[in-house]
Amino acid sequence: MRRRLAIGGMGELFLVDRTTGDGVTSTAVLKRLLPGADPAHQALFLREGDALAQLASPRIVRLLDRGPGWLLLEHVDGVDLATLLAQRARRGRPLPLPAAMAALTGLAAALADLHEAAGPDGAPLGLVHRDVNPANVLLTMGGAVKLIDLGVVRTALTDAATVAGVKGTLAYMAPEQLHG
Repeated sequence: MRRRLAIGGMGELFLVDRTTGDGVTSTAVLKRLLPGADPAHQALFLREGDALAQLASPRIVRLLDRGPGWLLLEHVDGVDLATLLAQRARRGRPLPLPAAMAALTGLAAALADLHEAAGPDGAPLGLVHRDVNPANVLLTMGGAVKLIDLGVVRTALTDAATVAGVKGTLAYMAPEQLHG
């Protein structure tokens, strides 16, 4: 492990080196469930891994490998939109309109990929991110958008098993999410 990137309520992220079977080393992100996580968080973590395992979108972070209590994710060389917006705000310089439009267009495409995803049998997965906010939108150095953190994802199969309560980031929720 190179270093810890972040810690949240359910897990922690580390920047790691990954060596493939043919000896190629690359950078990846290890997402690890916090020790002693309650069963609800364990279920959400498992659901995130299951959802990522079925996705193949260039606009959604890729799952490289997984095991009990951990996910190995693609490393995205870039910055999250929240950090970029905060940096620009401190300088009194809003994001230029063309850059904002490109970010929103990329995010819309990522969400379309998520919502249109189908399983191996062709049946829709019914995925809903439920925590779309600037911190979960990465902008690559090449200008592409990557959607991350499917930690509270809802699927068509798990809708009935959704843990009671509001999921997501309050400031970025649609009004209907607050009212059930």
